[in-house]
Amino acid sequence: MSSAQLSLAQAPDGGLVVQFAGPWLLRSERPSPHELESALDPARVRREIVALGVAPFFSTVVCGGETRERKPHPEPLLVALDRLGVAPGESAYVGDSPEDVMMARAAGAIAIGIPGGFPNRSALERAAPHVFAADLESALSALFG
Repeated sequence: MSSAQLSLAQAPDGGLVVQFAGPWLLRSERPSPHELESALDPARVRREIVALGVAPFFSTVVCGGETRERKPHPEPLLVALDRLGVAPGESAYVGDSPEDVMMARAAGAIAIGIPGGFPNRSALERAAPHVFAADLESALSALFG
C-alpha cells in the first residue's frame, strides 16, 4: 500500500474515523469516510448513522442481508469495494473479529485486526491478520511506519 496523508477523528460511537488523501482504510462497524460494511440489520445501521450525523461520510453502505453471502465470505467487502471503484489489493479492512479478517483476506485486501469489545482477542490473533494491533494508531504505524 502506498503512503497517504491521514487525519484521525473521534467518531460519535467512540471509534476512530480515518480520512485518507490517498489509499483508503475500511473499518468494520465503525464510520469511515467512504464505506461502511456491517453485519447488522440495514434499517438499524442506516437509522443510527443518520441519528449520529455521520451519514454524509459514506458513499456506500453494505449491511447484513444485502448480499447473498455474509462474512466471512468476501462478497460484502467486494460489493462495497466495487461500488467505490477500488481494487481489493489497494485496500485495507480493519475488523475486530476473526470473520472480519477472513473476509478481508479472502477478498484480497490487507486484513487488520484490532481487538474490540468482544472477548475474542486470541481468536482474532489466530485468524492471522496481516497486521494485529492494540488500536488504530498502532495499526497505522505498522502500515506506514
